[in-house]
Amino acid sequence: MGVATRIDWTVGSKPSPPKAGAKATRLGSRKLMTGLQAAGFSRRQSRRALHAVLRLWKYALERDEPVEVGVGWLVVARVRQRRRLRLGKIVDVPGHFLTIKLLLPKRSWRKSSQKNPSLA
Repeated sequence: MGVATRIDWTVGSKPSPPKAGAKATRLGSRKLMTGLQAAGFSRRQSRRALHAVLRLWKYALERDEPVEVGVGWLVVARVRQRRRLRLGKIVDVPGHFLTIKLLLPKRSWRKSSQKNPSLA
């Protein structure tokens, strides 16, 4: 018994193309894993390290602690429930009560006192 080959001469299974409107399942983890592999980790080590970091982020967000990322902080934000008028009655629309929000650091709008330090 030989290995099945396709018309385009590839061997093995190919991932099927994504369906229209389907959500991404990896959410950018492939890029992070390749960055870890470039730093010298094996594929299995990089996957374990990435999952460990994401698990710790999840636990911190469950405890309402902010998670510091490169550009700011991830925090849990409470979202008001939406209400709609249906058949003459006000009805709550079910949805997620909690969401994750990216807080960016506040920029200082104050100008520095010296524009050119060599003039001082």
